[in-house]
Amino acid sequence: MREVPGIYFVDRQRGRSAAIMGVGLQVWQMCDLIQAYDGELERILIDYPNWTRRMLEAALKYRSLYPDEIEALQHNNELLAERIAAGNYPGISVVRVKNEQSAKKSR
Repeated sequence: MREVPGIYFVDRQRGRSAAIMGVGLQVWQMCDLIQAYDGELERILIDYPNWTRRMLEAALKYRSLYPDEIEALQHNNELLAERIAAGNYPGISVVRVKNEQSAKKSR
């Protein structure tokens, strides 16, 4: 928490996890969103007006210090999404949402 102001830790079923103060998202989730926006922080701040640049930068800073931790959590989330898509969890479905930028790229 001293290394990256704006980060706090929560105990989850799978252990301790870094989260963003004021948002409730885990750092890996915020990093996923930043990646989905191709790193365009200004666009994120427009779409999420209650967030601050400082929150986004805290996630990026934490990821730069602990990339293996963040990548492992993102990978676990991808595996879970694959299991859900394969029908291993009936009643739960994966919804893929394209942001405006990626929708333009696919046209």
